[in-house]
Amino acid sequence: MQAMGSLLGTAAFGCGDAAPGNNDSSSGDSSSDGSEGPPTTGESPSSSSSDATTSTSGASGENSESGGESSGSSTGEAGSTGDETTGEPVDECGGGAQLTPEQLLAGIDHIIVLVMENRSFDHYLGSRKAVEGLAIDGLVGDEANLGPDLVPVPVFVMDEFEPYDPPHEWDQSHFQFNLGENNGFAVENEKKNPGHGYQAMGYHVREHLPVTYGLADNFTVCERWFAAVMGPTWPNRYYVHACSSGGGKTNFPNPFLKTLWHRCDDAGLKSRNYFGDVPWVTGAFPLVPTVWGKLADGFKGFTLDSLTNPNTLSRFFDDAEAGDLPNFAIIDPGFTSNDDHPDHNIQLGQILIGSIYKALAEGPAWEKTLLIITYDEHGGFYDHVPPPKTIDGDPEFAQLGFRVPSIVIGPSVRRGCVNDLQFEHCSIGATLMKRFGIVALNERMAQARDVSSCIHPDYIDNPQPGPPVPLVDVSISDILASVGHTTSQEELFLAAGVTIDEDFKRRVRDDTMKLLLRAQKLGVARLRP
Repeated sequence: MQAMGSLLGTAAFGCGDAAPGNNDSSSGDSSSDGSEGPPTTGESPSSSSSDATTSTSGASGENSESGGESSGSSTGEAGSTGDETTGEPVDECGGGAQLTPEQLLAGIDHIIVLVMENRSFDHYLGSRKAVEGLAIDGLVGDEANLGPDLVPVPVFVMDEFEPYDPPHEWDQSHFQFNLGENNGFAVENEKKNPGHGYQAMGYHVREHLPVTYGLADNFTVCERWFAAVMGPTWPNRYYVHACSSGGGKTNFPNPFLKTLWHRCDDAGLKSRNYFGDVPWVTGAFPLVPTVWGKLADGFKGFTLDSLTNPNTLSRFFDDAEAGDLPNFAIIDPGFTSNDDHPDHNIQLGQILIGSIYKALAEGPAWEKTLLIITYDEHGGFYDHVPPPKTIDGDPEFAQLGFRVPSIVIGPSVRRGCVNDLQFEHCSIGATLMKRFGIVALNERMAQARDVSSCIHPDYIDNPQPGPPVPLVDVSISDILASVGHTTSQEELFLAAGVTIDEDFKRRVRDDTMKLLLRAQKLGVARLRP
């Protein structure tokens, strides 16, 4: 049986209403210099939502997961809510007929996956419990790690939108984990960023992340979605694309892996990799020109130029508007601008997320689309849940990474719910298996849980419109001044032969301005000079 968290209140943005604790725009100070210190206690400013419910949702404790439960029991105190579209009462988080994963996913023709960078679940969504009092496995507010001087470093609301980059490599992540104690975050960050180790314990609130919180209010949060690897970006992105890193623990190419792209090609599925500035696959899989040539709509060979023309982020927005979406797509954010990787401004990440969602929600293919937003890994930021183990052909990789913020979105997705089943990046491939019948790449992919439990059976034949998101209020000059200077993917840029010169910076600024204007048109951003 599916174990689902309780309803977190009714759909928060119906008829343009603001979400609990939100005033329709972000309010953090993006010009902060990072010099703020942690509070002397773990207490946080609080404005608990009156819509909060209590639940005793049963989290899944299995190490490996197979299949996706068709529907689950309602384990909280929330009852039925009114569907504003149909007038029918719907038990959002526990109701619906018992259907197989294949039946639940049968109406989905387009599975779109946005993989952002380097944030942990508690760092982004933990305040839904600590501040808003919602029924989610987030922060309590008194968590702390000891610093190098053995003085407790508590969790705190971090107003810094461009923090220092905490360590998140294989060894450092395992030190943070410390055999399940999860108490090494402040120490490891202090080693890398002297005087700023406390930033690893910081967390954001609704006012900082209005789009993410708006989507969480209206769709399904997966509170036990773990990074595939307790390590850095590349191994985790390899698991997104291939459900294996081939034993790789560092940001180094492993080009000979079989991938989801190969499986989609074998099955005759249309697939596409959209990207912001440099597609990750150019560095990760430089030796598979046949598959990438097909992904590039007939362009021969595998070069940056051949991929750039057909599969830019602008192409995604055109495809969404035309309803010409592929069966499967991974969207890479801009690795010099809007990927959420420190020290990139999180406001621009909010604009990217909101624009992708609104483009899909307003497009003609919305009724057959499933959007998954996740993060590659925790980025060195604190999370209180010790990651479990799963199965893997390489025992070193059976240990999952820390939880990452993950939301499943679509017209048939349960609204305002928290799913407490165990997911990881191989769940993406598992979902493709259940929906399109592709062949598993390995046993780990075969045993991973798909996301069908996030689908409400009552919405399969009654797809719901996508609600609006709160506006992100930004200064154009501040945002443009912050992009194109640093990349979160130095190894990728080196492998792809991309230099951050003045011409590159100009192109990133131009692309960012296009995104800002598009976000304004879509009702995602309020732009100031």
